[in-house]
Amino acid sequence: MRGILITGGSSELGIDLIERIQDKYDVIWGHYNKSAETLTELAGRIGPKLIPVQADFSDSKSVSNLINIIAQTENWPLDIVHLSAIGARNKPFSGWQAEDFEEEFLVEVSSIIKILDAFLPHMVEEHSGKVIFMLSSFVEGVSPKYQSPYIVSKYALYGLMKNLAAEYSDKGIRINAVSPDMIDTKFNDKVVRKIKELNAEKSPLKRNLKPSDVTPVIEFLLSERAESISGMNIPVTAGIELV
Repeated sequence: MRGILITGGSSELGIDLIERIQDKYDVIWGHYNKSAETLTELAGRIGPKLIPVQADFSDSKSVSNLINIIAQTENWPLDIVHLSAIGARNKPFSGWQAEDFEEEFLVEVSSIIKILDAFLPHMVEEHSGKVIFMLSSFVEGVSPKYQSPYIVSKYALYGLMKNLAAEYSDKGIRINAVSPDMIDTKFNDKVVRKIKELNAEKSPLKRNLKPSDVTPVIEFLLSERAESISGMNIPVTAGIELV
């Protein structure tokens, strides 16, 4: 029985990914924070293999509770996709507080560290596992202004991915990342409309990405066809030059 945990599973990316991979797993743990509606609706279509599980990743105890819920079932996930992030926020560096950096770090970095600490040993026992981190094209190109906490956390995840891949590749575990350009999702609702339009204009597609542009890459990295890939960060930019 093979299981997968998708953090941020209630997001547009999470839902699209679950729909793509549903036939490849016996158990799909779909994490959400505030609303289980999209996951519950999807579970009604694909059946009880999809199990919504709640956690507030800014709260360490809530993360531990998620881990305990999964552990009690003994349906250990051998694959993990980490999509969770705080929605895009724009402020100059002087406008951010230390607490903003801490919150972003808790949601994006500390949470997955606790989850991997719990579940990597089971992957090692099975000599099998895939871990995919959602990063950003910003870690491969020029960073935008006014997003310091987000960028800091993405670089931290980048480093974590690289180090874990080096440590676990000989244990049968493949650890990679995907770095998309701007995606038209609720995550970017607070981004100024003009910025979205300018980003779309510079793309060879003449639009911003959709979830369906990104999830096939994650699906590939989860597949047996990606057994020889580890420690890689794959940009998904539709050809936008990263400098």
